Amino acid sequence: MNNTLIIYGTKFNSTKKVAEIIKDKTPNSTIMSKLEFRKLKNLNDYSRIIIGTNVIMGTFNGAIKKFIRKHHKVLITKTVYGFILGSNIAMAAKYEAKLQKITNAKQVVFVGGIINPTLAKGLYKKMMEGVLLSLKENKQPVPSINYSMLNQFINRINHEWEQYE
Repeated sequence: MNNTLIIYGTKFNSTKKVAEIIKDKTPNSTIMSKLEFRKLKNLNDYSRIIIGTNVIMGTFNGAIKKFIRKHHKVLITKTVYGFILGSNIAMAAKYEAKLQKITNAKQVVFVGGIINPTLAKGLYKKMMEGVLLSLKENKQPVPSINYSMLNQFINRINHEWEQYE
């Protein structure tokens, strides 16, 4: 039973995009969105769990938090990894430490994020436009996915898995 479950919570699909990249590069893996993993009764079919979450307004995706609470006792017995997407790189270490602590993950990586107001509506759209304007005015880089860090993460978890088998 060397199967990997990849779950993700997303608001604007950037976390889904990263989860799909991980799935494509991870043998024997299954990917589940919120609609699918909410129905999951147990994790017995999976040896390894990779949890992906976005961060909006300083908090993890609500569906991911519920999944972790529901399966906490089992997660601490599994090999768990995590990845986080968000625009606030200054808070990356804090978010990584928090997800690592609540899941007992071997590794958690903050892979950056995407601010794309065209994917949002209402208040979120206005907030994203404001953040982008502020970044531009302050000559700060626009957040993006750090593909180099993502690939290092994937290589590490696959290498550790090969050692485990």
